[in-house]
Amino acid sequence: MSRLIRSGQTGTPPEFAASIGISRSHLFRNLHQLEQYGMEVKYSRLLKTYYYGNDNELLISSSV
Repeated sequence: MSRLIRSGQTGTPPEFAASIGISRSHLFRNLHQLEQYGMEVKYSRLLKTYYYGNDNELLISSSV
């Protein structure tokens, strides 16, 4: 998801949701969650893609 946003290749919301195998409503929940983590997610109607409006980076790690 983040890779597609960073590359500016998400497409429209329905296309983006389909490309990552989730529903549109789930997509919007995930985008909202990214915003809660400090990522500024914007959508360009002209370019038909989501993009980050800031230079923050989200690092996710897990330990087993």
